[in-house]
Amino acid sequence: MRKFPHTVQLHRQLAADGLVMMSLNVDPGEWKQKEKVLKFLTDQKADFPNYIFQDAPENVGNWLEKHEVAGTPQFVAFDRTGRRVPVPDFASEADETAFIKKLLGK
Repeated sequence: MRKFPHTVQLHRQLAADGLVMMSLNVDPGEWKQKEKVLKFLTDQKADFPNYIFQDAPENVGNWLEKHEVAGTPQFVAFDRTGRRVPVPDFASEADETAFIKKLLGK
């Protein structure tokens, strides 16, 4: 959540260059706090698709394993061909921005 404002900023800055952003919350407890989550997204002005995964905890675990996501929050990237791209551990927002710009060919 700490980095989410930067995610929104990246979307605003680079959407015209082809960046497609979405958020997916897979924490089963978040569905129970849906109004709080929606308020956060609205306050952040996250005007890209946002989803809350509503399923049994074991299915969430299966989804995380299938998509090779250790937990959340997690940053997952795909190139223009739809191929998943390994994401480095970002030291800073500037590093994250540089990574995204490289994927976009900027």
